[in-house]
Amino acid sequence: PQERTAFCVPVASQSVVDLTSPPLVRDRAIWAHPTAYDPCQALADRAREAGVQALRYESVRDPSRGANLAVFSPQALSSKVPMTRETWWLMLRRDRVEALREMPRMMLSFMFTGWADDLRIPDAMGGDPQPA
Repeated sequence: PQERTAFCVPVASQSVVDLTSPPLVRDRAIWAHPTAYDPCQALADRAREAGVQALRYESVRDPSRGANLAVFSPQALSSKVPMTRETWWLMLRRDRVEALREMPRMMLSFMFTGWADDLRIPDAMGGDPQPA
């Protein structure tokens, strides 16, 4: 198991690029590709260089396609102190990753089927990863 800390900090910035809204959503196939991260990372690099503080994008792993926020600058944070802090234990299983939080107790399980279209990930039946 690996110990990880998750924390929540409020974000308040006027300098956010939103890939989920027009006009950038027209290129959703590029930004939300399940395995080709280069175009989105290149855009993030350019945004950071231009002084953008955060990038809102669609999660390609979340089945309900929720939004994620990549924060590039601590100036985007509206507090210096996290609102919450949690310790999670991550365990890698043959077909999933499990995450356990002690207090309050919660267990999450992320099946590798969420990465089924990523040839870099071995399949749950013990296959070898394929070159990207």
